[in-house]
Amino acid sequence: MKVTRINAGEFGSNCWLVIDETAYDAVVIDPSPEIGVIKEAIERRGVKIRCVLLTHSHFDHMTSCDALRDLTSSPLAVHVGDAEGLVNSYLNCSRVFMDADIVYRPAEILLKDGDEVSFGALTLRVIHTPGHTKGSSCFLIGDSLFTGDTLFDGSVGRCDLPGGNSYELERSLEKIKAFSSDLKLFTGHGSNTTLEKQKAYNPYLR
Repeated sequence: MKVTRINAGEFGSNCWLVIDETAYDAVVIDPSPEIGVIKEAIERRGVKIRCVLLTHSHFDHMTSCDALRDLTSSPLAVHVGDAEGLVNSYLNCSRVFMDADIVYRPAEILLKDGDEVSFGALTLRVIHTPGHTKGSSCFLIGDSLFTGDTLFDGSVGRCDLPGGNSYELERSLEKIKAFSSDLKLFTGHGSNTTLEKQKAYNPYLR
C-alpha cells in the first residue's frame, strides 16, 4: 500500500490518495484540493479510482467531490450520519464560515460502523467516531488509520459546530485508544503521526 498526501486545499484540509500497488486501484479520502490538482496526482501515478470517501461532510473536506466523481466515474461514500451535510449548507458549515450555500450531489454509498470497502487487494474498514460531527468516521486500512477531524497530532476536532458533541467525541477517542499503538495516523489537518505518540503526548488521549 502506498499513501500519498495530495496538496492540501485552501483551508489546509489533507487529501489522501491510497493506492494498492498490486492492481493500481486506489481510493481518494477527503477531496479537498481543486480538481486539477487531484487529477494530476491520479494521472501521474496511473491509478484507477474505485471510490471517493469522506471522513465527514464539512465543506473544506469535499471541495472537489462532485468533479472527482465525474472525472473517475466512481461513487462517493460517507457515513449515513453525515449524508445530509452534502446537501445542507448549514450542516456542512459553508453557511457558517463562508456565508455561502455550497452543496453537492447526494452520496452513492452510505456507510455504517464496521462496513468495508475493497479496492485491489486492500480492504478499508469504517470506524464510526462521532463527536466532531454526527457521522465522523475513521478509515482503517492495514496498519494505517485515516482520522479526519476526529484526532490530530496533539489535538482533536472541535465539537461546537452543527452535529458536534463533546461526550460522543470522548467515547470515540476511547475507541481509538483501544487500537494497537503501532498504527500510523493520517489526519484531516496537519502532520502524520502515530497512535503511540498520541497516547503519550496528546492530552485528549492520556
